[in-house]
Amino acid sequence: MLAALGQRAIASGDFGRLLDEAVSRVTETLAVDYCAALELAPGGETLILRSAAGWGDGLPRRLPVGTGRDSMSAFVLLAGEPVVVEDFRSETRFHVAPLLGEHGVASGMGVVVRARRGPLGVLTAYTRRLRDFCGHDVSFLQSVGNLLALAFERDELERAERRKKELLQAIFDHIPVMISLNDRSGAFQLVNREWERTLGWTLEEARRIDVLAEIYPDPEVRRQVREFTQRAESRWADWRSRTRDGRVIETSWARITLSDGTRIGFGLDVTERKRLLHEVTASHARLEDLSRRHVRLQEEERRTMARELHDEVGQLLTGLKFMLETSARPGAAVDKEQLRQLAGQLLERVRDLALNLRPPMLDDLGLVPTLLWHIENYRAQTGIDVRFRHRGSLARLPAETEITAFRMVQEALTNIARHAEVREAAVELWIDDGWLRLRVEDGGHGFDQAAVRSAASGLVGMRERVRLLGGSLQIESRADAGTRLLAELPLAANLAPDDGE
Repeated sequence: MLAALGQRAIASGDFGRLLDEAVSRVTETLAVDYCAALELAPGGETLILRSAAGWGDGLPRRLPVGTGRDSMSAFVLLAGEPVVVEDFRSETRFHVAPLLGEHGVASGMGVVVRARRGPLGVLTAYTRRLRDFCGHDVSFLQSVGNLLALAFERDELERAERRKKELLQAIFDHIPVMISLNDRSGAFQLVNREWERTLGWTLEEARRIDVLAEIYPDPEVRRQVREFTQRAESRWADWRSRTRDGRVIETSWARITLSDGTRIGFGLDVTERKRLLHEVTASHARLEDLSRRHVRLQEEERRTMARELHDEVGQLLTGLKFMLETSARPGAAVDKEQLRQLAGQLLERVRDLALNLRPPMLDDLGLVPTLLWHIENYRAQTGIDVRFRHRGSLARLPAETEITAFRMVQEALTNIARHAEVREAAVELWIDDGWLRLRVEDGGHGFDQAAVRSAASGLVGMRERVRLLGGSLQIESRADAGTRLLAELPLAANLAPDDGE
């Protein structure tokens, strides 16, 4: 019976059926009424019923180990050796469970099912009549227990191996990394779902066709890929790969070789990563370009201011110095009124320059009042009538938007006074869908569009300011047809429109 049970243990991978057959064979061979196989649960605090014969449905599924004296099975574990009870009515080593009395149990024995790492459980046998179990009976039950221990260890190893395989299979199937296995010749043995999803071919197709020729159509690139595959280095290398649907993607691959010559390839689709890297690099370049433009704009404004200081303030100061030196000569008459007028002109020009640098009312009152003040002064100085219209809630706008809009109107009107030779012009501002829109028009001579793009043109500063703010600027001009300037400047929020003039 032991030989037959051992063959069954070797041939069958079903440990549960082996337990059922073992307790059944023990019952028959030893001519006992009951048999039970219990497994020690992890932690060693509970015995779990795994198989039983003769008991019916009355046997509990779990028994506490406790102190080892609450049941015969627990006592067998505590003793660590076979236990024989000739008569349960006189048993004092442990508590006799009422269940045994209910089933008329008179005698019994139990052995430890032990593996190399420790006890695995208990195998017990009981009779309803008094019986003196001999050494051969105990030896046979222990032999069955030893056989079950070997089968249990094998089952435990197989379960651990199955868990490991399931874990590896789950990782292989679901990891977002392309994985391929190739033999020594380079033939595909296995690919995972990510490989098939990314490149588009199935494993069967990869085995049937020269898939490397499809992925790398360029012969030279394909040769390099084959050399990289044969070297099977663990370093990463980047390749442009063609998918089944004709797309070209950026991939990064690493290869390792197992002891049997199998080569494992790990691949990543890095197309999006490289695109983002390119965008970051381009953004960095744009920031550097904006910084250079900002510096150029500052230098242009400094040159303009230096020219005005030299041409106008410098001339007034020179005249004042000359008059003061003349008045210091002996006998020279001082024209105090002329000195007062010259000093007044100088003061007025310095004040105008300061206001042009940054009108205080722009910070205090906002864009529209500042433009009204500027246009009034412009009319008085140039004689050009400016029709100013504004629509939308322009009470307060972002500071950068206000100063940019003011500078654009200021520069546009300056250019009209210098070049257009007109008696009137128009300025209009309005809010539209989160943008401040600005239009300046005149009916003058117009100019060559190429001149607008010249570095010498004052309109270059306008373009730089608008670009730095993230807006747009259009200039339309034709000879003898006038000039129109259209600008869009971003706002922090959409504003409700209203009308004003």
